[in-house]
Amino acid sequence: MTDINGQKIKASGLAGRIVVMNFWFIGCPPCRYEIPQLSKIADNYRNNKHVVFIAIATDSVGALKGFLKDNAFHYHLIADGAKLTEDYGVKTCPLSLVINKEGTIIFNSYTERYMAAVPLRIMDVLKNKL
Repeated sequence: MTDINGQKIKASGLAGRIVVMNFWFIGCPPCRYEIPQLSKIADNYRNNKHVVFIAIATDSVGALKGFLKDNAFHYHLIADGAKLTEDYGVKTCPLSLVINKEGTIIFNSYTERYMAAVPLRIMDVLKNKL
């Protein structure tokens, strides 16, 4: 994957790390509502090399860059993510996943819809509970 700033994200670079992945699109009000909350959580882990945040949007780079002029976003943002969304079997947005260091999804917002659960799951993994 390559984020909208040109930074490459390789699967090998994610191995052994906690990955918080969010699927969304600009035209989704609940998706836009979550952005400040997820950005705040990402800020708390900005200096933690064991945790990475990736957002996958179905919108184009141009649309996202326009959106970002008025909306802060504090993690990797992947544009044109329709194929990735399909590959992950995402049927509804927003969807947030927390993937542990072994690559197992330990949280998904389909079943746990509270943003407060995301940092708790990250802490569980960091403390080797999951």
